[in-house]
Amino acid sequence: MTALFSRYGRFLLGAAAVVVALAARTELRAGPDHEFWLTGAARWTMPEGWDGEVTMQEKLRHDARKAYDYEGEVNFSHVLRSAWSGSFGYTHVETINGVRWLREDRLNGALVWRGRLAGWTLAVRERLEYRDREVVRDGWRNRLRAVVGVPMPKGSASKPYASAEAFYDQVARHWNQTRVFAGNVIACSPACTIDLFAGWRGDYKAARWRQTPLVGVKVSLKI
Repeated sequence: MTALFSRYGRFLLGAAAVVVALAARTELRAGPDHEFWLTGAARWTMPEGWDGEVTMQEKLRHDARKAYDYEGEVNFSHVLRSAWSGSFGYTHVETINGVRWLREDRLNGALVWRGRLAGWTLAVRERLEYRDREVVRDGWRNRLRAVVGVPMPKGSASKPYASAEAFYDQVARHWNQTRVFAGNVIACSPACTIDLFAGWRGDYKAARWRQTPLVGVKVSLKI
């Protein structure tokens, strides 16, 4: 237990509390629009303790009738020591703006801490992205995410969780997005899981927070 709550672990748990507080302060005013996010992922194990993952995601808005965002991402992760792991990767994004599709390329690095407390699983991720964008000025973005897993009986195929994430745009110089989700990861087989989640995405635009409700499905395969 002492090793679990090391100095750095306590720091990241405090940072996670800040994320939750920021998410909770956003104005919960859901508009008429709803979104649907569909994600597919393939994971594999590599030599020397490295893991790889390729993810493809499509986001639909206008009550899940029209696609507006496509993302493809590849990431490589490695356990550093004890509860810590690190990763780096690349993301290509195509987002529609009016009638024009705009490109964005991101390079990212992340540090993750994981632990347990009385059966609850805890994870905090600090991710830094460099965004190469059309039209909008290039720059850095910081993403801080906390995930809490609900205790379940040993051998259970379900893993319910809640997550909160906050985005800090270093070009805009303020927090401009939050994501608050509740979901359940279901193990369909040793090689396949399905993540069903719902929540809100908050966006800070025109000096006000706007909330968009969404639901999503993520299918992950281990290859």
